Amino acid sequence: MKFFSSRFGEIEYNPTNVVYFPFGIPGFDKFKRYVILSKKNIPYFYFLHSIEVENLMFILTNPFIFLPDYNFKLSDGDLYILEIENSSKFGKDVFVFSIVTINNEEKKFSLNLKAPIIINLEKKIGKQVILYENDYPIKYELDFNKKKEQPHLDLSYSIP
Repeated sequence: MKFFSSRFGEIEYNPTNVVYFPFGIPGFDKFKRYVILSKKNIPYFYFLHSIEVENLMFILTNPFIFLPDYNFKLSDGDLYILEIENSSKFGKDVFVFSIVTINNEEKKFSLNLKAPIIINLEKKIGKQVILYENDYPIKYELDFNKKKEQPHLDLSYSIP
């Protein structure tokens, strides 16, 4: 199947790789189906792109690359919605991402640590979780000099 991206043009995807967000993403709750895209020449970053709207895309990264001490606990309700039965699946079938915001004027990147995106790739279910019990910022400025080396995850469609 194919969809059109306003940023990347026509994208071919396999419908079995579509990640379903039962509640959408806050502020975009009526759009529920996304694919994960990546570019090999842009390490550490991924694009969560709606297949329903050509200009709806979020830039994601693994927050642990930039903040190894990032830690939180998912509620029983979130575990149920994401169909996560075992915490050992994290990093194998279940991934934690942060939405990246880019300030073009200041050439700065920040992460939303307060509301990570959790994706169960095995079940193809995603959810943005709000960490009410943690004091993480919505805008955590990235310092690329302090990043931890980590291989680019091969869990998505590669785009030119």
